[in-house]
Amino acid sequence: MRLPQRKAAVLFCAAVFIPAIAAAETLDQAWETARATDLGLKSSRFLVESAEAGRSAAERGRFPSVSASGTALQLDNAPKINTPIGDNLSIPSPIHLPLLPSTFSFPVPPDLKQFDISSDKLVEASVTATLPIFTGGRLTNITKAAESQVDAAGWSVHQTEQELKIHVAEAYVNVLRAQGGAGISDREVEAVSGYVRDVQNLYGQEMVAKSDLLSVQVYLAESQQRNLQIKNAVQLAQSFYNRMLGRPLDAPVDLDPLEPAPEISEGSLESLTEKAISSRPELNGLSAQMESLRYGAKAIKGGLLPQVALLGGMTYVDMDTLTDKTIGFAGVSASWTLFDAGVTRKQAEALSKRRVSTEELLSQARDLIRLQVRQTWLARDEARNRLKVAQTSLDSADENQRVTRDRYREGMGTNTEVLEAETRRTAAFTSYNNAKYDAVYADLRLKYVTGGI
Repeated sequence: MRLPQRKAAVLFCAAVFIPAIAAAETLDQAWETARATDLGLKSSRFLVESAEAGRSAAERGRFPSVSASGTALQLDNAPKINTPIGDNLSIPSPIHLPLLPSTFSFPVPPDLKQFDISSDKLVEASVTATLPIFTGGRLTNITKAAESQVDAAGWSVHQTEQELKIHVAEAYVNVLRAQGGAGISDREVEAVSGYVRDVQNLYGQEMVAKSDLLSVQVYLAESQQRNLQIKNAVQLAQSFYNRMLGRPLDAPVDLDPLEPAPEISEGSLESLTEKAISSRPELNGLSAQMESLRYGAKAIKGGLLPQVALLGGMTYVDMDTLTDKTIGFAGVSASWTLFDAGVTRKQAEALSKRRVSTEELLSQARDLIRLQVRQTWLARDEARNRLKVAQTSLDSADENQRVTRDRYREGMGTNTEVLEAETRRTAAFTSYNNAKYDAVYADLRLKYVTGGI
């Protein structure tokens, strides 16, 4: 059984256009693509890995360390030792007889008075294990400073991701805005082209002056020029969007449309500001930097206290005169820098000053974010109010254009009135298009400035 022609046409349109609509890219998909391709975000993630490695290194400073050293020397002369033996050696007589002396004296050979303790080559090697047991809080504070650096790097990644998302959202909205403007321009060209045909018919019937035909033809040419400029703007917006997502600049762009969010209470301006102060990654990152600098200064000051460690190891000395060439040892090592001309204190002071500087930046950033939230809040209200006003004028602009053209056909109106009505109609649709996407972007930006989208 054959379907009615109208029903068949509807099914054909559904089969053609529904897959295209389903394949349209959403804003969430655009964000995922940008996160996977953005080099700035990848760079910030490597900074997190670097901070994690720094924290691991700081934590391992508490573990024992084992070092090995060795020395091989060529001496100019073999080391010698002098014995306390004189030139003659006297030995008491074991038998005391009148005719015999009480002692016997013998000359000492030179090789017994001085002999080599080693050759002219000396080899020494040692292995030492060290375990710190007291560092004045230096290792503890180094670890805490490294942990704060990890937090700061994590907030930096979050900040970079949020900035990327709002930039992608802006490019996404700009493409929709440009495409909407192109649709309005196409509609204007189509309407003016139809009006030109009407005027040509009237002129052929000698019902209007030639000046009317010339004026509408000029208006059509201007509309076509504007249409070309708007189409070029669409291409530029799509190219910028593709660059944000790491695609070829001329890749086709098919985006899912966005609508302004419903007017649901999201809290007062004060509550949104408080949310921004507690959630913005820039502020949390600066706070983590302050903590890192504070612990870093304390770690440097810890170097002024005694540093105590356990030692143990073995030493090998290649000397023929030694009966045991391998010597083991164990003990406690302590060091205390009593005077360093104030170098350590100045290093700690330098970090403390940087912490104070970061604290001032944090205070300034809070004030700027309060202003940013207020500006975005007001911009969103303005965009929503403009959208309401623009929406009420659409039907009036359409009706005004229709009535004006009918009056012109009946000889009750002028060509100028028709062109002015068309201009007002195009302006009304353009105002609505801009207000709509200003409201869409304002909703997204308000989420961004209050902590994240």
